[in-house]
Amino acid sequence: MALVPAGEETYDPALVEHIELGRFITPFMNKNIQPDSVPYVFNVDNVAMLLKDVELTNTYDIWIELAVFGVPYAANTQVAGCSNRNDVFSGKLTFQTNDPVAAADTNVLLPLFFNTNMNNYQAGATDTLGQTTRSITFQVEEDLTDASFFLITSNHGANTDGEEYNRRFHYAYYNGALRLTYKPGRLTCEPFRQFNTQGNGIYGSSPRTPAQWQSFSNWCPGDVIDIRRIDLGPVTAGEHSFMLRVPTAVFANGEGYFPLSLYFQGTTSGSITGIEFADQGGSDPSLAIYPNPTNGSFTIELPSKKAQITVTNVLGEIVYQQNSTTSRTQLQLENSGLYMVHVRTEQGTSTRKVVVDK
Repeated sequence: MALVPAGEETYDPALVEHIELGRFITPFMNKNIQPDSVPYVFNVDNVAMLLKDVELTNTYDIWIELAVFGVPYAANTQVAGCSNRNDVFSGKLTFQTNDPVAAADTNVLLPLFFNTNMNNYQAGATDTLGQTTRSITFQVEEDLTDASFFLITSNHGANTDGEEYNRRFHYAYYNGALRLTYKPGRLTCEPFRQFNTQGNGIYGSSPRTPAQWQSFSNWCPGDVIDIRRIDLGPVTAGEHSFMLRVPTAVFANGEGYFPLSLYFQGTTSGSITGIEFADQGGSDPSLAIYPNPTNGSFTIELPSKKAQITVTNVLGEIVYQQNSTTSRTQLQLENSGLYMVHVRTEQGTSTRKVVVDK
């Protein structure tokens, strides 16, 4: 999302502020085989407040950018009709809202990092050479009743010396205090095999077990990257800081990096934490639901054989509930719409949004 001065007919992307709304992983697709497109679904409930903020929208026009990065050489040599071709990709964006948001002028938005390189070997990409650490200080001009960080990270470097396939603990700090620990990665990449119709890539010719995926893979082409929200509560005016550390990351021979995006959102009145929010990975990255969107039938891969599954509609009404004793459950929903799937285990509750489109 680009914040362009109001009234401008065009702009230089390098000269305006951005916040990243969502990030996805491009799959290895064969244009001769269906499917030839990928649906990516992101929860950006908090952004509705920004789009309805009077002061923000009077100052800026909101432009939406789509950036697609990919390596063409596999398709050039492996897909019929793609020799010497580097095609341009297109995307269709739809904002869907179920609860109206009132206009206000109480929001505070501070873009902090936007697709910024983070590694341990490049000056300017780390606080200290030899360590994978990136920090920033920022100024809050007035007391806030509530605030949050919104963080997107992923690994890149598809080679022996990069970090793309490694699962590393990430540590996020606010004002020097640890606020979030996470390890990116999915339970399994099998839900995205359908989009990887080339014969190469990390998918191979036959399905892998969750244990095999978790032994090496940190990313699934065709998947989304999690949006991680760090709730801060009330924030006083003054200087504050954010730091992200990945102490075990290894970038041999100066290869690989973590693209880092971060913005700070607060309000001078009321709360933003009251907005229901579940990142794409939820509180437990070992929980997977696929396909999503679905025509009604979908599979839930559970982190534990003992779990309570509850499905609610947009009105909060329970449409399905059961206690599961297996690590995989298949569900069928009869009506189109947006649903919330809540999975409760001994480790806590994770929530996912599921879109049924018949």
